[in-house]
Amino acid sequence: MSVSIKCTKSPELSAEELALLKEIKESSRYAVANFELRSSGNDGIYTGAMENVHLLDKDEDMTPVVERGELLETLKEKGLIVLNYELGVYVKSDYVIFKESKLWKELEDAVAEAKEQGFTFDILHMTKGCAELTVKGKYALSK
Repeated sequence: MSVSIKCTKSPELSAEELALLKEIKESSRYAVANFELRSSGNDGIYTGAMENVHLLDKDEDMTPVVERGELLETLKEKGLIVLNYELGVYVKSDYVIFKESKLWKELEDAVAEAKEQGFTFDILHMTKGCAELTVKGKYALSK
């Protein structure tokens, strides 16, 4: 059985959103990650430190990374991409940049300090994911 889905309407896109959609389309895998703070005392609680992180460079500053994450969330809300954080398998090399990044090291230092002071969130964790275009996202690029 084959299914055909046609999308004939695309939301308004800013130049930044369109550029990011093109970047996702042109990548073989668009790796994203959530940086989370967890508790060694209670594995049922956690909080987000940074969401929808995609790094272009391991020395990238926080501001462009946060802005890109917000753009990814906007594209998701518009139905143009899917952010999948439930990967059954992934390519390990896609995520090396995250662990080697300046941002990860800063968070590691903050977590180490929090651990010494007895704070609840004392473990840094990364949830791996990827961004993929939806049918609607592919249509938006074809116009």
